[in-house]
Amino acid sequence: IITRHYTPDVPRQQSGCWKEAFAACTDLFGPLSAAAVPYIMSSTPEDVAQRALSISVINSLPDDERERVRQEVLKLFATHPDSKGRDRFDVQHKPDFFWTQRL
Repeated sequence: IITRHYTPDVPRQQSGCWKEAFAACTDLFGPLSAAAVPYIMSSTPEDVAQRALSISVINSLPDDERERVRQEVLKLFATHPDSKGRDRFDVQHKPDFFWTQRL
């Protein structure tokens, strides 16, 4: 649902290209540190739909297309065997955190 809205020119965190800026500025910044902090969040289908709408490539769509994405997410949760008929479910998150220090 989400990935079909990405075109090849849309920057993505997963590519890691943004790290090049820190690698090129070793006189300004110390080494880049990283940590992943997994957690589980109890969510409703609407919570997940709203999270999908907050992704920049989706948030920049026209209102009618954003609503179409929202409806697709809700339909997926209403019809998928793992979530059909459930009001709440756990969503596993594993955000990556990066930090450095200015020298």
